[in-house]
Amino acid sequence: MTFLVSDEVPVGFIMAWAGEPAYLPDNWKVCDGLTMTKNDYRELYNVVAEIWTPDQGVGRDLFKIPDLRGLFLRGVSGVRDDEFMDPNKNNRLTTMGRTQSNAVGSFQRQSTKLPNRNFPGGTAAAGRHTHNLPAHGGGPGVAHGANSDKNVTFGDWVHETKNMPLRANDHTHTVTISGGGDVETRPSNAYVHWIIKVR
Repeated sequence: MTFLVSDEVPVGFIMAWAGEPAYLPDNWKVCDGLTMTKNDYRELYNVVAEIWTPDQGVGRDLFKIPDLRGLFLRGVSGVRDDEFMDPNKNNRLTTMGRTQSNAVGSFQRQSTKLPNRNFPGGTAAAGRHTHNLPAHGGGPGVAHGANSDKNVTFGDWVHETKNMPLRANDHTHTVTISGGGDVETRPSNAYVHWIIKVR
């Protein structure tokens, strides 16, 4: 771990730590928004200043290190204007909750972009189907009819009709998605501790 305490690593440098915070060298801290004193960490304050301090009025001699728990890191978009620029670079939030132009220390809430291509889907066009109305019914009747071979004798059912089909031609349906999905949009990831060199 000699590279961690080397002067070649500048104060304010952030990197990933694969172990537990208890094993960090003294000159490194987890990026959890810890409050520091300007007098004890003057060099660090010169780097991060009050960029990451949401409660600047608490004490003039205090400041906070970045709180990066649960966050991915993203490079500042700056003046980049190609396909890789941040399209919302001017609507990012500071730790004070104010909107700020793209700069170190600003945040974005999660969002989901509309797909660049349409998803295949929809209801089947083969919507032809049949509904049957229930039979009229009837009950035991008496003999009647003009022709003897069609006479209905006592005990047979009379006035009974067959099911009547109602048919629908091919059609589609509009589908409204009102459920499903997950709590956030994210790539596959692994937990590490973001740490910062404080001295």
